[in-house]
Amino acid sequence: MEILLVSNMYPSEQFPSYGVFVRNIEVRLSESSVGVDKCVLTKKTGRGSKLIGYARFFGQAFFKYHFKRYDLVYVHYIAHSFVPLLLSAFHRKNKILLHVHGGDVLRQKEVSRWYFWLKWTVVKQALRRADGVVVPSRYYRDLLVHRFGVEKELVSVVASGGIDLSLFRPGAGSESSGFTIGYVGRLDHGNGVETLLRAIASVSTDLGDFHCIVV
Repeated sequence: MEILLVSNMYPSEQFPSYGVFVRNIEVRLSESSVGVDKCVLTKKTGRGSKLIGYARFFGQAFFKYHFKRYDLVYVHYIAHSFVPLLLSAFHRKNKILLHVHGGDVLRQKEVSRWYFWLKWTVVKQALRRADGVVVPSRYYRDLLVHRFGVEKELVSVVASGGIDLSLFRPGAGSESSGFTIGYVGRLDHGNGVETLLRAIASVSTDLGDFHCIVV
């Protein structure tokens, strides 16, 4: 089986945690004897660097999708990564699996209305062509079903890049008589860790003995 992995978020030596879950998926697929050809974009910091990076990324994705044959095209962050496939999707029907991560279907505070409208337009076109969609939670599954009209049977709920059980597994339990609230993820504004902390602060007097662990 040959897969084309398309993502505008992929780790680099300079930014090793940026999109690391995409690389983890690639590694697991390769370990399962799946051939993975990738078309990815690492993080760029300057405006000029971003423009050049996206131009190359779009061109490479368009060429590979249009002129090579794959059993599956696996697209992450569809609001950006599906753009080069919009036209080519009319010419050849490769099976397409979309992976929704959040900001591609929900507007974040720092994103303007017109820019999100453009993203929304791309997302709607991508979902119409999808043979399957992966989402991180049941909330996003219901969002796609009710707001975008995606058939529920096409949507699979999977924790981002999966869970490495050698790192995260049930332990012997805490010595605390209370309970533990956990957050695992990048300390990024869009991930909502500040919302968790504000929520805990607002009800901390009612929680009793508890711990909050941020990883």
